[in-house]
Amino acid sequence: MTKISVITPLHDKGNQYIEEAMRSLQAQTFQDFEWIILQNNGGKIPDAVGQYDKAKVSDYAVKANIGALKGHACSLAQGEIIVELDADDQLTPEALHIIWHSLQNEKVFFFSESWELTPDGNPQLYGSYYGWKHDSAWLKGKDIEYNKSFDVDPCSIRQIFWAPNHVRAWTKKAYDAIGGHDRNLEVGDDHDLIMRFYIAYGEKGFYHFNQPLYIYRVHPGNTYQEKAQKIADQSWDNYYRHMHDILMRWCKDYELDALDLGGRFDAPKDMKVVDKNQPCDLQLDLDTIWPFGWDQIKTESVGYIRAYDFIEHIKNPIQLMNETYRVLAPGGWVRIAVPSTDGRGAFQDPTHVSFWNLNSFWYYTNPNYAKYIQPDFVGKFQIARLQQIFPSEWHKENNIPYVMADLIALKDNWPIGESLWPR
Repeated sequence: MTKISVITPLHDKGNQYIEEAMRSLQAQTFQDFEWIILQNNGGKIPDAVGQYDKAKVSDYAVKANIGALKGHACSLAQGEIIVELDADDQLTPEALHIIWHSLQNEKVFFFSESWELTPDGNPQLYGSYYGWKHDSAWLKGKDIEYNKSFDVDPCSIRQIFWAPNHVRAWTKKAYDAIGGHDRNLEVGDDHDLIMRFYIAYGEKGFYHFNQPLYIYRVHPGNTYQEKAQKIADQSWDNYYRHMHDILMRWCKDYELDALDLGGRFDAPKDMKVVDKNQPCDLQLDLDTIWPFGWDQIKTESVGYIRAYDFIEHIKNPIQLMNETYRVLAPGGWVRIAVPSTDGRGAFQDPTHVSFWNLNSFWYYTNPNYAKYIQPDFVGKFQIARLQQIFPSEWHKENNIPYVMADLIALKDNWPIGESLWPR
């Protein structure tokens, strides 16, 4: 059995570069591999590639989503490990050797660092404002900088921008077990795949090789430049579908509590319900200072708090946010859904005692506003999501918009993405 299958979907923008991709494969120190090239949407291999004995060329007759193309390419793979190589990129000579020896035992997903090079050979680097750090490595006779990848956790994989990048590889067995690529996705397929790998295998299933093995060519034909808005939209869609399960997996792996506050009705499976009324797991009036050092819940022992249709019932919002911050582990999440004062829902319920809109969350996430409630407020939250939506057509018909606020506790964890607090 072939050990590695390298997959390369090829459309017309990659035609001029694919010979360089081939030369990087010919230079590999590990040669037990096949190269599956899937021609689609104007993709056509040059003669030199067609004559390469490791190339297995297939046509995809209809124009298809990238999820369908990659899914089909993976279905053709005979290797134990599948490696992505875009037609316009290159692998370093030791890449396949390192991937093969890294994806053993419980590791099922591999990613490395990569250089992103513009046409003039200069690196494309991302700013520290969004949490990026940089390093350099030797390439073609000189040290060239690259963007350092983030560790795999809910904070990094929440959006495609910080999720594992090239080179990406996975075991075929694990890939098949999670259902492979979503063939309905036009873009964002890799982000969706990473999220599902995490849900199935957790952080321990990922292997991060912290040196560059991939040369990513930055040019006007890159998909992320042509379809930037579609990719951003799909990244949010992936977030909506998968974040709950990702956070539950994180809590399981790190033995952290997952709490549903006020959730005696319809709490998600496996969350611990905290409510002042039965039925619940912990009966507690959350409108008070939460008891320090509970037998079951201690400071920084919580990974995920869900507070849906709850905080509007709490008289002291600052105290609530303080207690939430106190019990959350570094990088822990609170996910809030609350009727907005921009509609009728905030005021129609006679049991509501506090009132919220998008601006209300400025005071817990932005030091320029937090100073007005300090020293009473002692926390620091980063925004993962802050949106106002109508959860359903019924809510829209009755003018009941909701604020959806997903916040990350900043303690000794380095924030990934935009953070308004000084780093």
